[in-house]
Amino acid sequence: MKLLVPDSEGLSLLGHRHGLGEFIGTVLLAACFAFLSYLAQLFLGPIGLVALAGGMLAVVLAGALALRSPVLVFVLWLVFLSGFHTVGMIRMPGLPDVSIVRLLQIQVMVIMLLGWLFGKNPFKAPILPDMLLLLHTFYILFNAMFIADGSRFNLWTVSSLMPMLAYFFAKQFFEEQKHIAMVIFSFVGITVYFWVVSIAEQFRIMFLIWPKSIIYDMNYRWIGRSRGPFLQPAVFGQILGMYLLVHFFLVTRHIRASRKLLLWANLGIGAVGLLFTYTRGGWLAAIVGLGVMAVLRPSYRKIVLVLVVLGVLGSTLGIMRAQQDGLLAERIGNTGTIENRAGVLYATMKAIQDKPIFGVGYFMFKQKADKYSQGVYVPGIGYVKKKMGDHGSIHDMYMGRMAEEGLIGMLLWFGFMSVVARIYIKRWKENPQGEWFNRDLLALFGALTISYLVGGLAINYRFFGLINILPYFFAGVVVGFPSDRPAERDARYLSEEGSI
Repeated sequence: MKLLVPDSEGLSLLGHRHGLGEFIGTVLLAACFAFLSYLAQLFLGPIGLVALAGGMLAVVLAGALALRSPVLVFVLWLVFLSGFHTVGMIRMPGLPDVSIVRLLQIQVMVIMLLGWLFGKNPFKAPILPDMLLLLHTFYILFNAMFIADGSRFNLWTVSSLMPMLAYFFAKQFFEEQKHIAMVIFSFVGITVYFWVVSIAEQFRIMFLIWPKSIIYDMNYRWIGRSRGPFLQPAVFGQILGMYLLVHFFLVTRHIRASRKLLLWANLGIGAVGLLFTYTRGGWLAAIVGLGVMAVLRPSYRKIVLVLVVLGVLGSTLGIMRAQQDGLLAERIGNTGTIENRAGVLYATMKAIQDKPIFGVGYFMFKQKADKYSQGVYVPGIGYVKKKMGDHGSIHDMYMGRMAEEGLIGMLLWFGFMSVVARIYIKRWKENPQGEWFNRDLLALFGALTISYLVGGLAINYRFFGLINILPYFFAGVVVGFPSDRPAERDARYLSEEGSI
């Protein structure tokens, strides 16, 4: 889909020759660029000049790609956020670093702006989820700047602005069946990269580990657990588990047997990669997501029955392995983290009581935990010492949202998710019959979102980029993807606008 298409007059002007005048203009333009290059070399040096030229070329190529296929730019953005964010990075002391992922994000924003300028309605019906998401996103910015210490703007762009962009882009630009296919297949491809890195970390196959920052981190934190390109095993396990669920959607499609075999192989090896993250939250979230898919769609139930049998065998082997694998036994059993979680939970509840409306400030709980933590007796656990809650990180995104963003932030977020859920039910009742956008896909997106919500009970991953982009992207597709019956859809949304 092209956003800008020159008309016949514009094309004729581009092709018209001016003889001597054109030659003189070309010479002057070349001289101008030569002079600017000299100045750039003078102030930036040879390396800086090359970097500048490379950046300009990247912008031009990205612009050309954006005009030809806006959705492909978005898919590439998701791919580079999946661990390739350091590719092509140019460090800029005192300024934001230049990288391909940053350029792609800017390009996504430019595409949206151009789309609105050239006829796309930025708030097509239904608009209630749009309004709630806008209010929540900019409330978080207000909270970060005025309730917190004002130094979290960059974190806000990652955790709030980027998910909002994903929602609006999906709602506005995902209009064809092939657009969904592009994203689904990109998830499968990234899964290969994920399990390669996870297994390589576990067996220390250094040449397969990339980015190399993983190696630098291996001996300092989460020893023995694969942390992936996110340098956080819980986030890595959560995303990997969600991407594995996508495979179940694809194996129910009408595709060649050889491709199904490759998908099953990728799924099986990916499950080993997930195991090596030793992330109980990710394991549970993937299992719950698979259960949701089985409940919603008959096409998934046979697969689940097979997996239950395999799961019993795997559990038996896992118990046997746990006897030799101290880390696995520790993660399955009592890991010693219960007291820490109880201490932090108590401090979180005290913070909510103290600052119920606006919270203690965006990303500020850890700095203020000492004020709210104290020794407390917890039934079933015993006495939890004060130090267990000191300087601790909140372990779930719900209490974390209440403690740091207050009741206002929690209500806006819950309102957005509730409205999207109601629209999801309406789309389900439509029973769309597209090759890709159908009830099987809706079941997948529902399962992935619930998996995200379940995982949020174990880790407060509100401040990570990709993991928060995904559910908002799913919401944008569900809310905005064209119906099989456009006239009926538009009439329904207009009639229900006041109720959604």
